[in-house]
Amino acid sequence: QWLAERVGISRTAVWKHIGQLRVLGLEFKAVPGAGYVWSTPIELLGLDRIVSKLSAEVRGNLEALDLLWTSVSTNDELLAKDPPTPGRSRVCLAECQTGGRGRRGRKWLSPLGSGIYLSQSWCFTTAPKKLAALPLAAGVAVMRALRVVGVKSLSLKWPNDVVADNRKLAGILVDLRGEAEGPLTAVIGVGINLRVPASVAAVIHAEGGMPPIGLGQIDASLAVPRNRLAAELISALHEAMCEFGETGFSGFAREWAVRDYLRDRRISVRVGDRVCEGVAKGIDADGQFLLESNGAVEHIVSGDVTLRDAR
Repeated sequence: QWLAERVGISRTAVWKHIGQLRVLGLEFKAVPGAGYVWSTPIELLGLDRIVSKLSAEVRGNLEALDLLWTSVSTNDELLAKDPPTPGRSRVCLAECQTGGRGRRGRKWLSPLGSGIYLSQSWCFTTAPKKLAALPLAAGVAVMRALRVVGVKSLSLKWPNDVVADNRKLAGILVDLRGEAEGPLTAVIGVGINLRVPASVAAVIHAEGGMPPIGLGQIDASLAVPRNRLAAELISALHEAMCEFGETGFSGFAREWAVRDYLRDRRISVRVGDRVCEGVAKGIDADGQFLLESNGAVEHIVSGDVTLRDAR
């Protein structure tokens, strides 16, 4: 009743608005005779707070920074715009995605305020060396940003996941547009879980996806401000794209190999209609996955990996 009177609407209208927020992923408990309790308050993103945490160099090379309340997909938002000037970037963040995309047409569930949903658009004058390894370089950038804010013991799962405690903490999706001769635009989408609502975990489990984990589940004492994490992610991606444009994957390869989640584990890989089984043997200099099977090593450019052992 207090809330209805405060904003000048009926109690029924309050109930309807609460329902709309629940659809976006917020969790409320109804308390008889009292109203609603917001189960997990969130820190909303703010452009000023994010920009204030960026270095002068990164700010100077940021052509646009957009913050949306909801978006179908932040990658799609940037793909619909003109590419940035080479060496500069456009960034789009959203509090919620209603159609977030993962690899191969999968969904990336993005409830309101529960994570970082960010895309960066970057234009290369000419296609970099080892372009197929760009998602792996982006994975290293995400891991670097997470380490800066105190998140430890992370692994990288080929080709596009950041893993903690055998569960998915973050995912990466790279969309390319342009010609190999250049210019070529890469839109790098990153989703990082800060918390995982039970409803989201249930959907992922039902679809057979890798179990998710939020930052709060890794270390309950680790309180990572969303705005700081967003700023660190923008900075790390900017630095990574500059490095990748100059030297390709070579500057990321060792760091990726040290954090290889699949190395020496029994796995299966689906490549199109074909399923291969064997032992993961890391990646090559181009970022291709190495699968050892029947005494031979196969180089795989793209595929879906499933673990056959357990830790």
